[in-house]
Amino acid sequence: MYHVIVVALLFTFSLVTWNLLHFAPRSVAMFLPQRLCTLAAIPFLLGGAFTGFMAGYGETSAEGLIASVAMCHVGLWFLLLHWAGSGTYEAQQVVRRGFAMMVLLMLGLLAMFYIEDDRFAAVPELLLLAAGLWAAKDFERFLDSGR
Repeated sequence: MYHVIVVALLFTFSLVTWNLLHFAPRSVAMFLPQRLCTLAAIPFLLGGAFTGFMAGYGETSAEGLIASVAMCHVGLWFLLLHWAGSGTYEAQQVVRRGFAMMVLLMLGLLAMFYIEDDRFAAVPELLLLAAGLWAAKDFERFLDSGR
């Protein structure tokens, strides 16, 4: 039952972040400058990914894993706030792909939590890298400003 609750909490965090991202009013994106949101997102994302790796692999602590995923979701919300508020097709694609990368990170951390053999610990990380490359294909097309 313990593992079902951990997975349910991670799924709930993802669902709440998705809804907060899509239902955040445009005024929030207009009130907070994009550079400030990016600078606020970087420590949350990097800190959450690092502590998630340490909680999943080093400590095997479900509480630490849940806290790190929550930290990553806060960083993702700050990072994608301006993209979700613009409403264009390209912005929707960036939000979907960014959220897909977050879900892939969460699944990779969860897989690290359940792998007990040290020899297989690199497999979720390699799969996470390959899935991130798949999710980020054609990403330059959306970010290119006509150079």
